[in-house]
Amino acid sequence: MGVVLCARGMLWNRTYYDGNTDPPACHRWLLILIRAYAALFLALLIATLSSISPGQSTSFITVRVLNAKNGRPLKGAMIGLVDPKREKPNQNPIITSAKTDADGVVNFRIPEGVTDIVIFYGDDLVDRCTPPSPFSVDEIVRSGVIGANNCPHGKFQYQGMRKPGELIIFGRPLSWWETMKRSE
Repeated sequence: MGVVLCARGMLWNRTYYDGNTDPPACHRWLLILIRAYAALFLALLIATLSSISPGQSTSFITVRVLNAKNGRPLKGAMIGLVDPKREKPNQNPIITSAKTDADGVVNFRIPEGVTDIVIFYGDDLVDRCTPPSPFSVDEIVRSGVIGANNCPHGKFQYQGMRKPGELIIFGRPLSWWETMKRSE
């Protein structure tokens, strides 16, 4: 009987079925849970708003790395972005770097003020097939860019559409013999 009355008790009204102003035990956990979710939501809202400064313009791009021979995704390739306009000795030209996932994709956040990027491969396991020329961040974000496939070992022609925010580049995994020669 207590459970039925408790389930029918008024949650938002401070007077409960027994005339007491303290909530029954079954409602206490619900009130605690609601307060915890409200506090978590408020903390996330404050953290999000504090990370965005006025006038800050960041772009997000996706880099897709495809095998130059067969068009399959290159997973585990270390890809980095360089800002070609950082010429001062105290400024690191490397913006960021990350490894591609199983789909050959890595997502990057481009900081404010960077207008062009150059892609580099950060490991000796992949041979570059897209030339290291600067790519316009605005063009990547607006319409997408497909880099050239200049690999002498394979001439895969990408037949897909360009997607806004995506840069497609080509690489080739090195054979074990090429890896051995590079390590010497």
